[in-house]
Amino acid sequence: MTLGWAAEHAPDELLADFQEVYSLNAWALGVLGDETSADVLRAAALAAQLPHSSRTFCAMEPSAANGTVERLLRQIELNQRSWAWAHTKDAKNNVNEPQPISLPGEMESVEAARERAEVDAMAVASAFNIDI
Repeated sequence: MTLGWAAEHAPDELLADFQEVYSLNAWALGVLGDETSADVLRAAALAAQLPHSSRTFCAMEPSAANGTVERLLRQIELNQRSWAWAHTKDAKNNVNEPQPISLPGEMESVEAARERAEVDAMAVASAFNIDI
């Protein structure tokens, strides 16, 4: 996770996660206000270690909200439909094979990845004084 993206696009989630997970105030670290290099490096290290179920990760990657239970239930449901399908004429003709249901956030993940790549590219370009 990039601290820059989170501070720009999900500052409230970042603040809440720092408070909940680390019992730290992100404002006091200077992440969301005036910055010093040591504070930003510390905050970047902490942000990178946030759990994948954190608010910040869910804002960055909506499919992160889907936990193990949701993924297992989706697989169980697909297995049941596949078993029933396997006993039909469609299975013999290999048509209409069941597809897994979409979990919340899976479609948004493509857009989030694209946006993150643009933000990261701009950050790298500014670090090397390259115009994009």
